[in-house]
Amino acid sequence: KFPDFSTLDINNNRIELSKLKGKYVLIQVWASWCVPCIQEVPDLKIIYDKYKNSDFALISFSIDKDSSAFKKSLVKYSMNWTQVLGDANLCSLLGTIMVPQLYLIDKNGLTIYNGTNTKDLNLMLLKKVLSERLQK
Repeated sequence: KFPDFSTLDINNNRIELSKLKGKYVLIQVWASWCVPCIQEVPDLKIIYDKYKNSDFALISFSIDKDSSAFKKSLVKYSMNWTQVLGDANLCSLLGTIMVPQLYLIDKNGLTIYNGTNTKDLNLMLLKKVLSERLQK
């Protein structure tokens, strides 16, 4: 089970995992200075665009310390989904944070994909799981 969290996104909207039950939630942990993180962004954009109107949510948690570098990356890479900057609480719930990390949480709050434990070139496995679960 993925740890429940409550945080504010960059637009001051409250995000609570427990309120997202019934949706598949993709959690990205990243940083603007992390090259592999940035390399995932085009695939994450494809996933987001495909499923944003389904029972799906994408939430990115940045561990950036430099808010201006974070904001520049959001604009540069058109990361127009839910973004959280510097949530130390979630990082402590997850333990050691290495980036990038991707977790797919099912409608019941169970982690069904952990990208840190998988070599998933171009996120093909993740895309397959989402396609099977969301029928797209």
